[in-house]
Amino acid sequence: MRTANWRQRTTRRQWLGITGRPTKGMRSRSFAFELGWYYHNGRGVPDDMETAASWYRKAGDQGDARAQFNLGVMHTLGDGVPRDLAAAYIWFDLALGDTGKESYSDYGLHKGALATKRAIEGDMSPSELEEVGIAREE
Repeated sequence: MRTANWRQRTTRRQWLGITGRPTKGMRSRSFAFELGWYYHNGRGVPDDMETAASWYRKAGDQGDARAQFNLGVMHTLGDGVPRDLAAAYIWFDLALGDTGKESYSDYGLHKGALATKRAIEGDMSPSELEEVGIAREE
């Protein structure tokens, strides 16, 4: 399996409705991720997966790889968002493209995103694979 190039990532961002390029606003991106995490885990706020997904989406749209990874997991499980393997695959792919830019601790995130992306690829239908722009090798 080949890694998607920049043009494919841009097309995948457009498919998800992400406009523009990720911003350099690390503070707002981290804030949105943190709020998502609090709602995801019920820390100081009610446990609300839909609200968590909404905050993760805001952070993911700005290029936060942790949020993109969490959105991939949520779409894989249908947790707070509709179960959608094509969307999950794309979120994992975006997370892979955005890891390694902030710290060495992203190595674990990168490994997890790659392994999960490969695992769900086997569960995807041919039409879902075509939707994300890959062909299954026979």
